Amino acid sequence: MVYSLTHIGIMIDSCAFHPPISDEKKAMEKLWKLDEQEIIQLEIAEATDEEMINAPLRFRERLNSRICARDMANTNEEERKIREIRDILFPGKIKLTDSDKMDVRNVFVASKYSINFFVTCDKNHLLKKADSIKDKFNLKVFTPCQCLDIIEKKLRGDQVDE
Repeated sequence: MVYSLTHIGIMIDSCAFHPPISDEKKAMEKLWKLDEQEIIQLEIAEATDEEMINAPLRFRERLNSRICARDMANTNEEERKIREIRDILFPGKIKLTDSDKMDVRNVFVASKYSINFFVTCDKNHLLKKADSIKDKFNLKVFTPCQCLDIIEKKLRGDQVDE
């Protein structure tokens, strides 16, 4: 499948704003630059105050107008989908932490708005379950490096198998 790069939706998890790993940090900077050049469009996953505060300063104002969700009322079907995401990310876990709930919510919001890629550094839950999330919700979960690699291949016109 070939995308027009200006129509690739990429949601950024707050843990990917400032990755602790050097390569991931460089990849994230390149993604921010491509967004700044309007080659791709980055979105902040779920506009919580915490995530907005952690966003790079130069993007807060601009991204604040492109937030995908705030205080959404969910339909029964959406509540079912949220339960499915919870079961994938945290099977058997009875009480979710606030961070766990945000992970579930972010995957839900990204899938609801047909985002192409969800970028995160969360290896414990999101990246570990990337195949299941892709299979069930057609949402590709990548590290910043993986996402940048796909974007750069698409920019060169290479055929990309996601």
